[in-house]
Amino acid sequence: GVLLARDLLLFSAALGLGYGGLVAALALYGPAGSGAALRAGLTFAIGFVCWAGAVAILHGASSPAFMLDGARATHHFSMAEIERTAMVGKTVAGLPANKAAFVLSTVALFALGGAFPFHGWLGRAAKDVGGPAFVFACALGPRVAVVALLRANYTLLPEAARWAEGPLVAVGAVSVAYAALLTVAERDWRRVLAHAATAQTGLAFASLATATAEGTAGAVA
Repeated sequence: GVLLARDLLLFSAALGLGYGGLVAALALYGPAGSGAALRAGLTFAIGFVCWAGAVAILHGASSPAFMLDGARATHHFSMAEIERTAMVGKTVAGLPANKAAFVLSTVALFALGGAFPFHGWLGRAAKDVGGPAFVFACALGPRVAVVALLRANYTLLPEAARWAEGPLVAVGAVSVAYAALLTVAERDWRRVLAHAATAQTGLAFASLATATAEGTAGAVA
């Protein structure tokens, strides 16, 4: 769903199913996994609140479009139509709609992806869970967030992406450096894996933020 959905509601539902499944995998691991599941659930809740705000802004700023039966829709969730919508000049609560949506969705995906400063749930999962459930968390969380950032932020809001290029590169670089410093003195391979996932997310986000073909290709790789 995250890879192929062309409707923001379906896209959001796919995100919810993926990260809900991740929390369930941590919780079902055993008594030790309840703390990790709670930490991850709270972090993801913050992310989805921000994500819902971004989707609401995109819905409200969308231009009229026609449905399959010819009916006119004043607002919609079609990603294909939003890609062709000129967001520049549109506002929400006095703020530029495209920039507000970009900031909210970026914060959401930083939380879902385990990037700094929302990386704590990965460390807790490494400490309390381990095993297949933890490896699943490291594989799913950061990778899906990078895909979502590419498909939503950089496809739907290219002007805002250029506006936020500098800060995003800086935050991504800080995430990589912070994870590297944590890894220097680490002796637990599971926590090393958690720090590596945080570093990879930061690197991918910084690569996308450069808004170049090379940066995008590097993030995808």
